[in-house]
Amino acid sequence: MDGIRSQNLTEEQAQDWFALMRRTAQESDACICPTAELAARLRDLGSPTYVLPNGFDDETFVRSRLAARLRRASLHDGLCRIGYATGSLTHQRDFAVVADALANELRANSGVCLVLYRHALDLDEFPAFDDLRSQVEWRDVVALEDLPFELSRFDVNLAPVEVGNPFCEAKSALKFFEAALVDVPTIASPTEPFRSVIVDGVNGFLAGDMTSWQRHLSELVSDSELRRSIAREARLSVTWDFGPERRLQMAKGIFDHFSPGFYLVAAATGVEHSYAYVGPDLQDTYGIDASSFGKATSLRDSYFLHSTAQQVLDRLRATPDGIAVSKETITDFSLNNGDLLRLRVLDQRTGRFHVVPFHVAGIVQEFPSAPKDSFMVTNLAYLESVTHAGGPNVVFAKASGSPPDVARRVAAATSSLGTKVENINAQSARTSSSITTVDLTGISHIEQAFAIVLAAAAMALFVALGISERRQEFATMAAIGAPLSRISAFLWTEAAIVLAVGLFLSYTQPPFVLYGTLSIIFLAYLTKELPVGYQQIGASLKTVHPELEDASRIFGATRLRALFDITAPLIRNGVIATWIFIFIGSIRELSATILLFTARTKTISVTMFDLRESNDWGPIAVLSITMLLITFAMILLINHFTDRRST
Repeated sequence: MDGIRSQNLTEEQAQDWFALMRRTAQESDACICPTAELAARLRDLGSPTYVLPNGFDDETFVRSRLAARLRRASLHDGLCRIGYATGSLTHQRDFAVVADALANELRANSGVCLVLYRHALDLDEFPAFDDLRSQVEWRDVVALEDLPFELSRFDVNLAPVEVGNPFCEAKSALKFFEAALVDVPTIASPTEPFRSVIVDGVNGFLAGDMTSWQRHLSELVSDSELRRSIAREARLSVTWDFGPERRLQMAKGIFDHFSPGFYLVAAATGVEHSYAYVGPDLQDTYGIDASSFGKATSLRDSYFLHSTAQQVLDRLRATPDGIAVSKETITDFSLNNGDLLRLRVLDQRTGRFHVVPFHVAGIVQEFPSAPKDSFMVTNLAYLESVTHAGGPNVVFAKASGSPPDVARRVAAATSSLGTKVENINAQSARTSSSITTVDLTGISHIEQAFAIVLAAAAMALFVALGISERRQEFATMAAIGAPLSRISAFLWTEAAIVLAVGLFLSYTQPPFVLYGTLSIIFLAYLTKELPVGYQQIGASLKTVHPELEDASRIFGATRLRALFDITAPLIRNGVIATWIFIFIGSIRELSATILLFTARTKTISVTMFDLRESNDWGPIAVLSITMLLITFAMILLINHFTDRRST
């Protein structure tokens, strides 16, 4: 602890002081503390502990908003002030976390000023600032009621602490919400209290190493609009969470428990239940805090495929945009862990769906409170940042009593608020399926075989009925002189769909499993365009008189020599025209591709179709122009080539 050295204490004195604190906690009926980390340490001592976060009162809020308005109304001297507001010499090691990055920023920009407070930081311990003293503004420590007016002078607020130090990990997010109330953005170290309130890049920044500190400092110093945007989101996010009304509710809930037969909450976690489109399929989506969810409810390894519950949670923690999806989604889109998955998510602010990127972090088949069909699980912070929801709408809580008893008592206490309370036993009985306990492989194979036979019969019936129903149309077309090729094209769209379904059924089973690869799409194009190529090349061959080949044979040429020297040059333009005709048809083909593509084998036409579903007209226009440019370029190139060869 840095405070032992800076306060001129001996280790024995510090030990005695904290021993008294420990004894007080152990002899108390219950404890109240401001952070979850500190609560966990107190519970290790056997003390029932409640978390009541630090916050602000009405007077502080009024003073903070007044300070922000006065700052906006005052003249600015053009300097960008980076402030570190500390009131005692107990934060030397905390400041060391950001010292080098901060010195580099000051050295690179003479318009940046560092604001420090006298007798609250010893800058002599940081030689990186020896040549930067002219850019350091020293201020006197002020009374707590005047702090908002000091903080409002900052353009950027710093909140560095030693990550991993238990003492520092137990500190609250005080520096974040104090600066947010005066419209000042904060860069903080990623301790648990800061991670729980800061959505990185939305209402603040989290910096875990020198590189990230350097990057975020440069971004905020150089972009005043970014500072305003971050500060506004920060103020909106703290006004309720750390305000007096919210803390009063929490305090009342704590003290209401101090009655005979009250239950102790061991852990709780918030979950956002939302929805997202996977292609055309709308699925339940759950945003969880992967670091605390396992403490508030039970997760079985059988809930996940090919990974344990802890492995999936670890991957979610390591991947901010990670998402666990159902096996059905994995199969439908041929996905693997780490693959990009774009979902259409509802933005609560605009009421419109927009495309959001996620990365697959695991396969989930069951989950507490989830439905029996397909669903997804992602990180709460990321989901809230893209949905702009007001916060979790589901809470999981693990209490000391039996779930039914606790649920009845909580339901009675919150009935006037309109809450819905479920006990996990009843919920699990409704939502758990037999997937995790029964092997359905044999039934699945029978179902697949039956589906293939049924689909084949349905396709045959479809083609027969289609031809039968169109006899009158065929007769009418023949009567007005339409050639057979035109009549056959009448069913071309249906034939393409039938072809795609046939290829899908043929190449999704051993021995040739081609579905999910480019090979099956190439095979579909080849099969679909083969009659067109045959017809066009046949027409070109008919223009070459047989006597030309006969003449070459008279002069001693072999059939192969006649083909290359006589026939091929004469049909060359026809072959090239056939190729460009097939190319134009293939690049815009949709009817077969839409049934055969996967996330890894999307074509331009399929991408445009997906974008049309989400009304993204800008990207559609770009892709349309790109397709036209490719087509025009190929036509011009071939015309130039054929013209040059002709001359």
